[in-house]
Amino acid sequence: MVTINEVMAELKNIDQTFLILFFIAIFSVHLTFSTFTYPYPNGRDAWFHILVSRAYYRGENGMVSPIVMKTNLVPYAPLYHLMLVPFVGSLKVALLAQQVFQCLFYPLTLLFFMLLTRKHEGFTTTMLFGMLLVGTYFGYGMAQARPQTLAMTLFPLAFWACLEKKAISFVVLVTVMFYVYSPLALALVLGLLVFKLKQKLLNREVLAIAILVAPLLFFQCYHMMSGNIYNRWLRVGDTGILTETQDFVLNPLFFLWTGLGVSMVGFGLIVKKFFNYRKLADFDKLMVLSFLGFLVMAPIWYARVFQVVIVPLAFFTAKFVGGHNRYVKLFFVALIIWQTVVFSFWSFWMSPPPYLWKYW
Repeated sequence: MVTINEVMAELKNIDQTFLILFFIAIFSVHLTFSTFTYPYPNGRDAWFHILVSRAYYRGENGMVSPIVMKTNLVPYAPLYHLMLVPFVGSLKVALLAQQVFQCLFYPLTLLFFMLLTRKHEGFTTTMLFGMLLVGTYFGYGMAQARPQTLAMTLFPLAFWACLEKKAISFVVLVTVMFYVYSPLALALVLGLLVFKLKQKLLNREVLAIAILVAPLLFFQCYHMMSGNIYNRWLRVGDTGILTETQDFVLNPLFFLWTGLGVSMVGFGLIVKKFFNYRKLADFDKLMVLSFLGFLVMAPIWYARVFQVVIVPLAFFTAKFVGGHNRYVKLFFVALIIWQTVVFSFWSFWMSPPPYLWKYW
């Protein structure tokens, strides 16, 4: 027989789920409104990926098309661009498709992460976590329609499959992330793979993933252009007078504060969690290990992997804030709400880049 306490607990869960969905809905409406009141998708990358898809549309191998090799010097993984192919016959339709993806990927990423976190950590941590992901520049970077954003959407699903020991789902999701985002998917999945290897060194799931992604990696290595490739990736970014690299080197605190906000606290928290790793629950262990991808990939493409590291940083910051007394909590919650409001209105839409018609 069902007791009153069980009924009340279930109603409480329904209320919490409603509040999470309401939070996602408000953000989705705002993102959709801001997207479709501007003629172009968010960020310069949206145009680049339309051009790569356009190469497939013309019957070329988009992985090694001129726009890819002159920009990246490494072939780009195909899945995202193949998704766009049906829409790139017309530039107007292609832009519309990118705007629709822009409105879908980020809210879905938030939804998956928040539902997963509520199951393991409770409602307070979940809501703070969601606000921290919305309220930063690097978090808001997920609003760009690009392969990295799709990989970020798949990340919480792979996280879930890893925790729940769903072997086939885990192998499929991680493999797809590689074919969406190339070797840079390591920034997202390295921690998940290490978690599996710590359970069993000769892990069949990790071996299956390695076999499935090997053709992509071999193809990319074979076609990689020699030359100053590291210097090209280090210089990525063109925000204003200084490149992002120069801004980071000359003024790192400003760069980190605007990029990560309150979640900067997470750097210290992750170090502390690392030394207490054995005592952590599996969910926390995976979050700690997900920091490894950032450490390994940061020297190659630091600006992009900051978008990855915002996830464990925001999570441990949310746990830290939720576990403190009322006054500490009120102080941090006020900061979190402030940055959520400020950055949710952040926009960096860009007009067509000068190379568009050359490659169209």
